Amino acid sequence: MGVACAAWTGVHVPRTCLAVQAASVRRCEREREAGISYLKHPARCSYRGDVDVVRARSTGSGRKGVTMAAAEQTGSEQKKYVNAALDHVAINVKDAAAMVDWYESVLELEPVDLDAFLSKARPFPSVRLNECTILDFFPPSESDGDGADGDSAAKGNDAMNHLCMSLNRTDFDRIVANARARGVHFDQEHPVSRSGAMGTGNSVYLRDLEKNVIELRYYE
Repeated sequence: MGVACAAWTGVHVPRTCLAVQAASVRRCEREREAGISYLKHPARCSYRGDVDVVRARSTGSGRKGVTMAAAEQTGSEQKKYVNAALDHVAINVKDAAAMVDWYESVLELEPVDLDAFLSKARPFPSVRLNECTILDFFPPSESDGDGADGDSAAKGNDAMNHLCMSLNRTDFDRIVANARARGVHFDQEHPVSRSGAMGTGNSVYLRDLEKNVIELRYYE
C-alpha cells in the first residue's frame, strides 16, 4: 500500500520507500549519524518524477495526516543544502516555569527537565516539539551567560520574529480550539494561506504567555 503524492496526481510512493522514510519530518539523530541524505527510490517505487522534493501524506495506521518530504536524486543534481536537523531553540523568558506550563496546557508540548529546574539542579527547563527538537526557556540568570562553560549559554539578542509549528489538521484544529477557549490572543480569526518550508499551508498567529508570536500551520 502506498502513500498518495500531494504534488503528482495518480502517483504513489510505497510506504517502504527509503527515500520517503529518510526525509520524514520526524527524522532522528541516528539517521543523520548514518549519513542518510538523498536516497534513490528503490526499483519497487513507482515514483519517477524530475522534481527534487515530493510532499506525501501517509494514510497508514498510526501516521495519518503526518506530512513528509521525499527527496529524489536525479543523476548528479542534488539540493545545495546540508542534511541538518534543528536540535533546539532557546528563548529568553521572564518566568521559565510558567512558560513550560503554558506550552504544555495550550500547545500540548511535553515538559523536559522541569522538576530538575525547580529543584535548581538544571539552569533552565524545556518542552519537546518532536523526537529531535526541543524549546529551551532561559530565565534571566541564564540569558546573561557568556558561554564560557557547559553550564551557561552565550548571550543572544531579541531578534526572533516568530516560531512556527507544523501540525496535522486534526491536531491543528484541536489545539487552536483549546487556545481560543483559554482566551489566548490570535492575530486573525481564521487560518490564512502562507508559504512555509514545505510549500503553501494554512496558518494562524497567536501570542504565548510572554507575547512571543507563535505560528501554527497545517499542510493539505
